[in-house]
Amino acid sequence: MHRKLRTFKVTSHYLFQSETPDMALPQFLGTMSKSHKKPLTCLLILLSLYHSSSRDTLTPTQYLSDGGILISSGGTFALGFFTPANSSNNNRYIGIWYNKIPGRAVIWVANRLHPIYGTTGTLSITPNGSLLVSNGNSTDIWLFASTTQVPNPIAQLLDTGNFIVADRSDPNSIAWQSFDYPTDTLIPGMKLGWDLKSGLHRNLTAWSSPTDPSPGNYTLAVDLHGDPQVIYWAGSVREWRSGPWNGIIPYNDPNSLITFSFIFVKNEEEVSYTVDVVNNSTLTRLVIDSFGIGKRFVVLESGRWAEYWRLVVTRCDSFNVCGPYGVCHIGASLLCSCLPGFEPKSPYLWSMGDYSGGCIRKNALDCRNRTDGFVKVQKTVLPDTVKATVERRMSLDECRAECLRNCSCNGFASDDINGNGCIIWFTDLLDVEMYSTGGQEFYLRLAAADIGMYCLSLLISCLLVLIYCLRNCNSFTINHDYGAQFYPNDNGKVSIVADLSFLNSYEHIFLCCVLV
Repeated sequence: MHRKLRTFKVTSHYLFQSETPDMALPQFLGTMSKSHKKPLTCLLILLSLYHSSSRDTLTPTQYLSDGGILISSGGTFALGFFTPANSSNNNRYIGIWYNKIPGRAVIWVANRLHPIYGTTGTLSITPNGSLLVSNGNSTDIWLFASTTQVPNPIAQLLDTGNFIVADRSDPNSIAWQSFDYPTDTLIPGMKLGWDLKSGLHRNLTAWSSPTDPSPGNYTLAVDLHGDPQVIYWAGSVREWRSGPWNGIIPYNDPNSLITFSFIFVKNEEEVSYTVDVVNNSTLTRLVIDSFGIGKRFVVLESGRWAEYWRLVVTRCDSFNVCGPYGVCHIGASLLCSCLPGFEPKSPYLWSMGDYSGGCIRKNALDCRNRTDGFVKVQKTVLPDTVKATVERRMSLDECRAECLRNCSCNGFASDDINGNGCIIWFTDLLDVEMYSTGGQEFYLRLAAADIGMYCLSLLISCLLVLIYCLRNCNSFTINHDYGAQFYPNDNGKVSIVADLSFLNSYEHIFLCCVLV
């Protein structure tokens, strides 16, 4: 509506641009008679106040003072000065928040390191396109210092929540944008990751406290080492990782694909993750709060925020709970076990619930005689890839051969669920997690003796299960999943799913039978 009021005709000789009322109003009123001046002055002031309260743009002839706000064209976002809720001081910050949702959900803070005390602050854009925050003491904080002249510069709050500096005649020529400098919140359209050409690192850093937006102790960032993945840091300690991009989603939550779409870009110019929404009407934000909890929120039909997802929910979500070559079982009563062919490094500590020492091989690899083989481990978050080697042009067979040629290789996997490229681990396998469904698979290198014993023990187990099932079960299934599962039936009997995955990976034999 305000765009319709932007230009209006007063007489056949005078045209008032409400975008610059401070310049046009005195000149215009000087030409008016006293009888017309007073009512028209009131009208113009009201109109200019209306316009300034809903504008989305700053120009070099304007500034935003404390108490004024910019509102994006669609009304979704607002930019202005604020004091954090429940704060005991009078520190003021420039922030962006959702405009129409109750409770101020701040998604970006401009001056998080340099608060302004009191309500004397202003935000302005200079004639060359630099963004400047000033207070009453003439102390300047440069949000963006332009090194080149931006023709006809404007600062504009977009309806995506992005605050940009651009040329008025070419809004796509963005010289600076707030999306490049996230604080603690990621919204659709924002990128998490690296601009490899400029070295710009976009990450989320929590507030120091609920009342202090300065950078805190918790960070969510893309790690470029090995196969890139999202890592959550508490100071210098890795608390969580997403696992590498699998071609569809950066973590095992297929249900989220109903609401969100995930984009991963890895090329010579950038490595980044972007989360978008399937339905543009969905409002969502991912926040790393000052207590170190990562949460995703969505707006319900009631217009209120609701928690949709948390970053760390189970013990398995914490990094490397079960130690080297250990497996953390998500949602199972048994927290940790060893990978096939491995045993606890310290059986005593393991029995006491201290799994940090992890597992060791039962038998050493025989690289010289090349008798080693592989066991396929399924439904996993792949082992940590920070120190892994990624070969994007190798097939899986080539990857297997490369692993056997190198005595330090402990395993390999496809780079994504579509079988493209491969990941090779030449170091200990850390932080392996296992799901009941979904996940990815990798090939674990074992000595022949361990594969033989693994096969024999499972065959004996399967025979015992078969005998039991023929007597007591309604159905018995052997498949190539890792792990045996028991399912009660309606008649009180038990269905058993047993594991013969070693045959699938070791001798390329596929065994799948169902007895009913």
